[in-house]
Amino acid sequence: SEAGPLHDPVVIQSSDLAVEPTKLYLTPGHTYTRAQLLKAILVRSANDASMALARDVAGSAEKFADRMNRRARSLGMSSSSFRNPHGLTEEGQYSTARDIARLARSAYRIPVIRASMTIPEYNFVHNDGKVTQITNTNKLLKQLPYVTGMKTGTTRKSGKCLVSSGSLHGRTVIAVVLASTSKAVWTDSE
Repeated sequence: SEAGPLHDPVVIQSSDLAVEPTKLYLTPGHTYTRAQLLKAILVRSANDASMALARDVAGSAEKFADRMNRRARSLGMSSSSFRNPHGLTEEGQYSTARDIARLARSAYRIPVIRASMTIPEYNFVHNDGKVTQITNTNKLLKQLPYVTGMKTGTTRKSGKCLVSSGSLHGRTVIAVVLASTSKAVWTDSE
């Protein structure tokens, strides 16, 4: 939303698909709004949607990563370096729990982002009418009534990661767990 209207169209290019799953398996030539792609990214980590949106916003994934790094610095994230828009392992890409918490706090303040991260599941409708059910990867949304959302992440190098937010007894908190395991990430975040 900082880079322009969310209703702007994005035409999918074949280069957007050259990324590992999780993917929506978008089709080159199909058109979606920035809002549709952003929602799929925030709910299900759709990496092909991340590539398409990054290219649309900045011209390329590399230029988008440069924008990410500038934005990170403006948020006080001094221990992070981003190399791609989807978070998959790449040489020179790193962050810390404190920096991710700063980013999460900033994202939480943006209503469209916060709202998307609370959606347990929805149907993504492709241009050809095919429907893909998108299920949120954050299991805590369904398990704990006070959890209000945020985002999962997993790579071989970083392990299971979860940024979660919750509100209880009038207090809202954000928890960041990095480099965890499939079981511990949920209990540690809880």
